[in-house]
Amino acid sequence: MFLNLATAESLFHIPPSRRLRINREKLRKLLLDGIEVQWNKSLTKFSTSPSCVGVRFQDGSLVEGKLLIGADGANSKLRRLLCPETGASNQLPIRCLGGTIKLSPEAIKPLRSLDPLLFQGCHPDTSTNLWYSVLDTPEANGSKGEEE
Repeated sequence: MFLNLATAESLFHIPPSRRLRINREKLRKLLLDGIEVQWNKSLTKFSTSPSCVGVRFQDGSLVEGKLLIGADGANSKLRRLLCPETGASNQLPIRCLGGTIKLSPEAIKPLRSLDPLLFQGCHPDTSTNLWYSVLDTPEANGSKGEEE
């Protein structure tokens, strides 16, 4: 649902199909199962050959493999190395403030009545944007039946 924040009127509403939220930490642990990860490495350069890719790190170590995946976020060093002219991030004139609150089932009921998972909106005069999302639930975090 997308709201006009001046009036709280729904401007767009796409009826939700079945949606699932995935806990990032649990997904990360699942994906890392059986994989040796070397944390705190900083890529300095890479090279390719028909049979492998070699990666050099800031600490001087070299690793070779079949595939190099850049999964290092918005400030990706690999993207900047691959695309030196176009790989840098562009600063947008946007500022973001995020917050987290814990709510009882009774307190969250009005928000979840709008949408059980997420909604967003924009104020037409100020372009202020709102994004609301349920990040965790008693069913997912194990507090169901307690003081949720």
